[in-house]
Amino acid sequence: MVIETGASTGHSIPLKRFIPSGVFLISGLFLSFVFTLSAFNWEKENIRLEFESHAKLMDEALLEQFEDYVSALHFIGDFFYSSDFVSRDEFSRFTRGALKRYPAVKAFAWVQTVRKEDRSGFESMMRQEAGRDFMITERSEGSRLIRARIRDYHTPIRYIEPRVDNDGAVGFDVSSEARRKDAVTLAGYSGKPAVSARIELVKELGGQDAVLLLLPVYRSRDSRNTGPEGFRNLSGFVTGMLVPREIANSTLATFSESGLTLSLFDESASPEDSLLVSFPGPVPAEIQGGGKKVLRRYHTFCGRQWQVRVVPTPGGAYDVEPRRYRLVFFVSVVFTLMLSFYTYQKMVAGFENERRMKEEIRIKERLEQEVTLREQEELRLRTTKQNLEREIKEKISLERQRDKSILELTQALAEVRSLRGILPLCSYCKKIKDDKGNWEQVDVYINKHSQADVSHGICPECLKKHHPEEYADIFGTGAPDF
Repeated sequence: MVIETGASTGHSIPLKRFIPSGVFLISGLFLSFVFTLSAFNWEKENIRLEFESHAKLMDEALLEQFEDYVSALHFIGDFFYSSDFVSRDEFSRFTRGALKRYPAVKAFAWVQTVRKEDRSGFESMMRQEAGRDFMITERSEGSRLIRARIRDYHTPIRYIEPRVDNDGAVGFDVSSEARRKDAVTLAGYSGKPAVSARIELVKELGGQDAVLLLLPVYRSRDSRNTGPEGFRNLSGFVTGMLVPREIANSTLATFSESGLTLSLFDESASPEDSLLVSFPGPVPAEIQGGGKKVLRRYHTFCGRQWQVRVVPTPGGAYDVEPRRYRLVFFVSVVFTLMLSFYTYQKMVAGFENERRMKEEIRIKERLEQEVTLREQEELRLRTTKQNLEREIKEKISLERQRDKSILELTQALAEVRSLRGILPLCSYCKKIKDDKGNWEQVDVYINKHSQADVSHGICPECLKKHHPEEYADIFGTGAPDF
């Protein structure tokens, strides 16, 4: 059996010649499927392992940084334990360096515990210390600072750093707000650092969410106890206002291009207030909708249950969709078909090469002839152009010479006509009569009718006749007569 290859060749190809191409096509399709499936499973597992590795690194780095901020409170707490009394200036100087090292802390504060029976004495002492009116305050429903209600215990802010723009927070009763009160109670009864839920600050910090970190400080290290007895021995709290967003930005900056999104949730808070931070962007739908590829890690941080969730960023390196592997399969199949078609074309085109080569040679010769003719025509046109340009230049030169000759002749004619004919000259005054009958001085007439200029002078004879003194000065007394 033979197969016609087309009218253009006039040849036929036996069917057995197509067997290698057919085998290549079937084998290529099968191998494409096997390779795509294997590559899909391998890359999927590799991406999963790499995803979990990077996600754990991000989680550990973030929690380690939060623990580092807790150590800053311990550092300040040790300062209170080692001092009998810490003044406002001492607290300011001591915490100023910590603020530079821990930029995510917007303010360090010393919150003193005050029993209700000691409230008036504390307010009087603070008025003398601050040199202004002072009272323990809380927020009203309209978010204004008003005088705090009487409670068994008050926890007013006594010192705060930085002072600039934060003086209004001094005197604020931290326990007057529910979320802060929970953290105060937890720290006071446990004797350990505590962190609040997401809160609204007394002073706005650019609209960022923050948490309050508290470290209980007792009257002495030996008086640390848990429960109500430990709360009675409290001297106060060292607090730090932390912005989780800034901690994440500084800690996870190296992971910004990793293709992962980390979100930190406070499981101890209500669902609407549970999100503390999401880096580098908003929480993806995979977290909100409970997607499959989510790494969840749970931590107990300062008495609260936190959960870290890491998901691939949409469109990132770890966001692998099945359609991409279908595309890989499609590309491999197309590549196989292209190679099969290429082998077929090589087989069919073998006996057409000679005819095509002859046709190309003929076309090439014809093109070369046309190119030669065009070059000759262009040469002729360039020659004609050069001749025309030369003739034009010659004509222009002749015209310029003609114009110059005409101008010279015109000027010469004007000069000839200026003093032409017999000039009537007066025998006595030497005036000349013009064409209109007017008598004019010789010099005036020459000026009008020629291009000569007349200059006045005096001859020696007239000088002697009219100015003998000057003549004698010039020529002397023995000068000859003229």
